[in-house]
Amino acid sequence: MVANGKASKSFVTKKFRSTLTLPGMSLTKNPIGVVPYNITKDYLQSDRFGGNQPSIITQDYITLPYIPGVEADARFTKQGVLAEEQALTVDLKMPWGSVIGAGVQDGDYVKATPSGRLTKWIKDTDNPIDIVGQVLASDMNSEPWGWMQWMLWDESARKEDDAFLNRSGASNLPSDGGYPYDPAYAEGNTTFQQYQSSLINNPTGIPGLHDGTGNFLGYGKNDTQYTDMALGTVGDTVQAGTLMAFQAKDYAGGVMKNLQEGVVVKIAGVVVAAERVTIDYGKGIITVNLEELDATKEVTADFKAFHYGTPTYMDFKGVVGSVHVLLKR
Repeated sequence: MVANGKASKSFVTKKFRSTLTLPGMSLTKNPIGVVPYNITKDYLQSDRFGGNQPSIITQDYITLPYIPGVEADARFTKQGVLAEEQALTVDLKMPWGSVIGAGVQDGDYVKATPSGRLTKWIKDTDNPIDIVGQVLASDMNSEPWGWMQWMLWDESARKEDDAFLNRSGASNLPSDGGYPYDPAYAEGNTTFQQYQSSLINNPTGIPGLHDGTGNFLGYGKNDTQYTDMALGTVGDTVQAGTLMAFQAKDYAGGVMKNLQEGVVVKIAGVVVAAERVTIDYGKGIITVNLEELDATKEVTADFKAFHYGTPTYMDFKGVVGSVHVLLKR
């Protein structure tokens, strides 16, 4: 979101023009719309090499990544803007628009933050004039577009595909017997089978493109920490040594597979000793060796996972899903 800033003199026209700035640095603190693309300043030239013309969208339906781990700053000042930019642009390498703050649900109204992000509008606390939109829907599935994970780039297929069409080592020039080729080619051992390898039941996506690694090493969706995720509740009575298996789940409640090492299991908020926990990382199944005193208690877990098929706009550390917002101004 952006708002009106102080009028500035144009180097080209020599006239004073209205400007756009972040809400925390604006004249009235009243957001006016969303910028749909990057804006660059036009200093000396009136063409694309000197910048572009700013524009905003209003009363539109937009999709934004959701980052609940970063709360909005209450200060609509330069300090408030810098605090949010530190938490998002610097610490998470996420300079773009997003919805931040815990507890955002479908149907909630949202307001602008000092840095132009959106956060939940609180009834009886916030001013109704601050409402800039409403959440009509959300998608908290760990892999919202499942088909993307099947766009494979197998390890063995990263080299030249021709290598698998002619593996005899002979020249490509034809002889009396025609073009030389590997006999295995006639049996269907082609490049396509390199994509249908052991990954056929657990695809990985294309490395660096939509495999959750993000734009910067250590700042992709694979680096998002899932904290205190509910696994289930132990029954009313349990015998010591009972094994109980739990399926890891995402924020939507769907099955979470491909867990990373470092899973921490808790019973009633108390960390369970590692020797009592067995994990099938590929399937996301966590098995706990229970004790009698664990009866009726809630089991939770902290973990990270590999995300295969992640849309680019969601491939950032801290993103747990997307929010669809209808702008009301």
